[in-house]
Parts: sequence; structure tokens; C-alpha cells
Amino acid sequence: MTPPAPGPPPSPPPQPAQPAPPWADGYRQAAPYWGPPAPGAPPYAPAPPTEPLDAASELRAAGITASIVLLLGAPLGLLWAALRPAIDTGAAATQESLFDAAMTADVRLLLLGLALGVVAGALGWVFGRRRALGVAAGIAVGGVLAMLLAAQVGRLAAHPDRLRAKVTRQFADHGYDFAKVDPRDQKVFLDQVRFENRAYPVAAGLPVAGCAVLALLLLTTELEPRRAAQPRPFGVPVAG
Repeated sequence: MTPPAPGPPPSPPPQPAQPAPPWADGYRQAAPYWGPPAPGAPPYAPAPPTEPLDAASELRAAGITASIVLLLGAPLGLLWAALRPAIDTGAAATQESLFDAAMTADVRLLLLGLALGVVAGALGWVFGRRRALGVAAGIAVGGVLAMLLAAQVGRLAAHPDRLRAKVTRQFADHGYDFAKVDPRDQKVFLDQVRFENRAYPVAAGLPVAGCAVLALLLLTTELEPRRAAQPRPFGVPVAG
């Protein structure tokens, strides 16, 4: 007599679903927590499509941005010349006072460049954040050129051709005859009191500030949505 075939093994009792973690409030769960995805439910939120890099558009954005920023160098130089520190040349100023005046002039140019860079970075984000790479390159190149242009415009706006007459007059007010000074010493003194940009790294103020503001705005407005849409492991709650 043939023994009866064994029946199927008894199925295990159903396990209760694990509750969602506290941070999942306001989210929907595609499947039981850390379990396989439910049929028809995506395991993660799809990432937004990214635009391909268009080199021609980026170069065009860089050129337009650099041209606009460069044009701002002229009014920046005029403003810098209007805010230049006064030097009492007739008092035979000491080296310390000349250094303080030159440093003050460079610091003022740096602060003006930083302020203009913040404005340029913000406007670049408003009007050109879709071409952020080209806009950043335009701010960097145009910013350096704008600062160099501002230094030249400011120097010319301070009327360097009138410097000798001013020095001669102020020396006479203090009882000195500047014409009797050795010509080589005259040239050295005129070079020291001439209004100009002496610290060349100041030219980096505008591009550094502009690119930093543009990058900060892009990070705060573009990176967070992309990070929220990054693929998650299956079963992890996603935004509903």
C-alpha cells in the first residue's frame, strides 16, 4: 500500500507591517518599510531632466556678460576718484601718511568693486541662471577688466597733469620752493602722491564677489530641488 503524499508545509503567519519612521509624516510609502516595492509603484521619485550643455549659448552668455560688466568699469572709476582721500602734499608728507593715503585709496576701490560684484552676481542669477557657466565666466573676465578700467579712469579723473602745479603751490604755502628740489627727487615725490591703484590684487574684488554670489544663489535655489529628487532605495518613503 502506497503511503499518502505529504501535503504542503503550513504557511508562516503574516508579519505585521513595520510602522513608518517619525520623519515620514506627510509622505506616502510605496511599500512596507524596507520591503520590496509594491506592484506598479516606482521605488523612487524620478529626477528632473537636465539640459545638455550648449557650448555656443554658454560662450554667447559669457561674451554678453563680460561686455556689460566691463562697461560698468568707467562709472566705477569716476566714483572712486570722487571718493579719493586728500593728501597734503605741501606738508612734505611722511612715508607713513603717504602709505596710509595709498592704502585708503586701494581699500575704497576694493570695497566699490565688491559692492558692484554683488550686484553683478545677483543680476546674473536673475537673468542668466540657465546659462550659469557662461555667466560666471563673463563675470570673472569682465570683472577683472572692469577693475583695471576703473583704476585708469579714476587716475585720469584725478587730473594727474595738475599734480605738479598743486604740489608747487602747497609747498610755497609752507615756505618751500618745489622748483629747487632735485628733479629726480621731484619725480619720486610726484609718483608717491599720485592718485592711482597701487595694489593690483584689488582687481580681483569684483569677479570674486560676483562669482561667489552667483554660486551661492545657484546652490540655494537649484541644488536643493535636485537633492530632494535623487533616487532613493526601494521602499523608502518618497514625496507624495
